[in-house]
Amino acid sequence: MTDVLHANEVMVISRRAWESTALATHFGAASADCASIVVMPDPGDEHRAGRTGQRHPSTAAEVFQPVVDWLRTWAPAAALHIDDGHRRRGSPPCAVTVNLREQSALFGLQGRRYHSAEADTRETNRHHTGAVHEYTFSATVLRSDMIVTVPKLKTHGKAGINASMTNAINLAADPNLLPQYTMGTPKTGGDAYRSSSARFRLESVMMAAARPVVSRVVRLADSRGTADLLDGLTLSRDPRSVRAGNWFGNDTLWRTILDVNRALRYAQADGTLATTPQRRTFSIVNALVSGDGEAPILPTRSKPTW
Repeated sequence: MTDVLHANEVMVISRRAWESTALATHFGAASADCASIVVMPDPGDEHRAGRTGQRHPSTAAEVFQPVVDWLRTWAPAAALHIDDGHRRRGSPPCAVTVNLREQSALFGLQGRRYHSAEADTRETNRHHTGAVHEYTFSATVLRSDMIVTVPKLKTHGKAGINASMTNAINLAADPNLLPQYTMGTPKTGGDAYRSSSARFRLESVMMAAARPVVSRVVRLADSRGTADLLDGLTLSRDPRSVRAGNWFGNDTLWRTILDVNRALRYAQADGTLATTPQRRTFSIVNALVSGDGEAPILPTRSKPTW
């Protein structure tokens, strides 16, 4: 970000933008009576930079800090929890499970084999079968009165765009419970690949055999290198190749994104769903500089969008 705009300029622009819009007044009024507020930037991905060594673009501190400062001004009595959005596999001990059941956007889909960003597909599918569609969240998130996210505007290979709703999935406690794509092609009810080929069929077999082994290795090493280990089994080095649901035909991730946002809006502190919203949700998109091209993994350029 600072290769285009100086950090101090970004801070000034962010603060002036806040002060000159009606959003600030509305935002301040909405947060004034909150006892607990969770704030999360776009975490990017410091653990996986892709084959080119580029890092996922994340929310710059110069944009995030004014949001935090304003919240402290508007809601001085509120407990402010800053969530960095980084998750390790497995739910933490204090995590609360939310089962969306028939309200899940995945409900009613039969015979699908889901994959998350992690290696253990058995765990993913155990939580998404029949009328069971479970996600976990920290108790802090579900006890909050307001959630504020500050996503980075960028393209997204699976979801199309990363903005308000897409970034919110980083608040889920266990990334292995987030289906990102379905094995197969559209003809077979999947969306991992656009079309079938001998190369991709062989790759699928290799991946299926390797995932349980990789999962055990990564757990023992307490590492977040699952994706990097599996990358070594791909049969094409072209990052633009359609695999793992990285294309506009992905019919899985949008459902997961919708599910997580529904849970964040309606789940009570004990994980049960209410019929009325349980907390306010705000999203302030950091679009001063955007991630374009093959983002979020391999953004080809960042440029001012104004």
